[in-house]
Amino acid sequence: MGHKAILTVLAFGLSMTLFGQSFDPCETGRKSAEFKISSGTVYFPRLTTKSTYTLRKMLEIEYGIRDEVYSNGSDLQFGGEADCFFEVMKTEIDKRWGKDFLRKQRRIANSLDKQGQGYKDPKENGIADSIANFLKSKYPVDLKLKAYLVSIKISPDKEILDIALLSGLPIATEMSRTESDYQLVSDAVQRTNKVYEPGQFKGKKISSTLTFWIEL
Repeated sequence: MGHKAILTVLAFGLSMTLFGQSFDPCETGRKSAEFKISSGTVYFPRLTTKSTYTLRKMLEIEYGIRDEVYSNGSDLQFGGEADCFFEVMKTEIDKRWGKDFLRKQRRIANSLDKQGQGYKDPKENGIADSIANFLKSKYPVDLKLKAYLVSIKISPDKEILDIALLSGLPIATEMSRTESDYQLVSDAVQRTNKVYEPGQFKGKKISSTLTFWIEL
């Protein structure tokens, strides 16, 4: 997803006037967090809490605490907006699981890393190039776009559980599964050799999501 750039305007802790109206970036972040929480979603407080990759992924797998960056749905963010979003998330985590929760989980994650059993990302192992080559040879003029962001959910034994296709820049949006491009790319994914590897956690293969660009 390196195709997307976010412009951050520095205005930490300040109210400002935007299009003639008073605007508080921190309040925007707080309200966004409160909405997510009311919808049942909690994010790991990336900007306000020290963490390791294994810690964040462990909490995502075992507690459903999402490891994602803050987004307000646009390319423009104001300084302090994300910080306030994650402060609310940290408070919610403390409320649900206790104030010692993150410290205890960090200790567990550090121990797993020392034992070599920390979280390991799934590997695509060249499947992106294989899919692109298949599409160029089989459907050279049928596809509408020249680049796609593909997201594949795979099981521990490498079976494909789901395929999502995203398109559109600067913000990638999921393509309808009835569109011809989705069906062609999905067909290519299904037919390509399963060279990818699922992620690992605690020394075992786990269901994983591979996300990668294919360019034609």
